[in-house]
Amino acid sequence: MQDTPNDVFVGSSSDFLAKNKHFVPLLKEILSKAELDPPLNVNLWGDWFEGHVGAEIYQTLDLAAKTSEWAILVFSQDDLRQTVAESLKKVEDAKTQRTKVTVRDNVLFELGLFYGHIGTKRVFILEQVAKGEASHVADDIRGIQRLPFSDRKSLEAALHRIVALIKERSADFPPRWAPASSLAIGYYEQAIKPFVERRREHEAKLGPFVVELLVPHNSFHGLDIANVRHVFGAACEQTDPAGGTDGRPMLWAFKGRRDLYFDIPTTLLTAERVIDAYMNGTATATEKERMYRSQANAFANVVRARSKAFGEVRVVDRRDIDEIRSYLESKRRSGG
Repeated sequence: MQDTPNDVFVGSSSDFLAKNKHFVPLLKEILSKAELDPPLNVNLWGDWFEGHVGAEIYQTLDLAAKTSEWAILVFSQDDLRQTVAESLKKVEDAKTQRTKVTVRDNVLFELGLFYGHIGTKRVFILEQVAKGEASHVADDIRGIQRLPFSDRKSLEAALHRIVALIKERSADFPPRWAPASSLAIGYYEQAIKPFVERRREHEAKLGPFVVELLVPHNSFHGLDIANVRHVFGAACEQTDPAGGTDGRPMLWAFKGRRDLYFDIPTTLLTAERVIDAYMNGTATATEKERMYRSQANAFANVVRARSKAFGEVRVVDRRDIDEIRSYLESKRRSGG
C-alpha cells in the first residue's frame, strides 16, 4: 500500500452535529468499510479548527482544501430565510408570505472553496430533507446533484452511494490547480514526451524500452541535482534518446543498457519551496508532509494522464529519496 493521502473533509454546521449524534459514527463506519487502498480517512471541520487555535479560520479551511482528496458537505436545515422583498410586503399579503429553510452560509462557502481546489467530481453534497421539503439554495447551485436524506436509513443509502462514487472516481486523475500540476506539464512536455518520441525513432537499433519516473511522495528533501546524481551513482549514466551522451533531453540508464530508463523529477524541489513559503507558520510539520504528498499525487497524476499515449512510461511512487535509492539498487541487482 502506498502512503498517499486519501483524506475526506466533512463540513457541516455544529447545530446539525449536535442534533444528530449518530451522524459521525455512522459516517466513519461506512467509509472505513470502503475497501480502498489507501483507506479513507475522515477529517471533520471541528477537528481541523481545534488543531489550529489562534489561526485565521480561512487559513485553516484553505489548508484543509489543499490537503484533502475528497469532501462531503452537509446541507442541513439550520436557518430560516426571508428576502427583503418578502419582508416589505403589505400586511394583507402576510398569509402568502413563506419563510424558507436554508443552508448555513459557511457550508456554502466551504463548498465553493473545495470545488475550486479539488474539483466537482470529488466533492459530494448530502442534503437534509424534512417533510419532503428541500432547503433553499442559491440559483447557481440548484442544478448540482445532491444526495437527499431524511432519516437514518436514507442517510445510510446516501453514504453508500458516496463510497461507490469514490471507488469509481479513484482511478480518475483530474488536473488540480496546484504548483506541482504546472510543474508536471512543463516537465512532461520538455523532457518525457520528446525523449520517448525520439527514442522510438531508434527502436529498430536499440530495441523496445521502458521509462520509469521515480516520484517521492512523502518528502522532496534531497532532490537537488547534486544529490540525485549521487543517488544514481556509478552504476548509472545519462543518455540521450539515440543512446549517446550528446543529445537532449537526457535520462538515466544502467551502464551499457538502453532498454530501461529512469528519471527523478528534481523540479519537485520547487514545489517544496512554494509549500514552505506559503504555509510557514500556519501548518504543522505533519500537515506540511501531507501537502508534499498531495503535490506529489498531483504531479504524478498529470504525468500519468499525459503519458496515456505512451505505453513505455510508468510512474513509480516511493516514500522518499532513500527509498528511491533502494529501489534502484534492487533493480540493478535483479537485472531490471
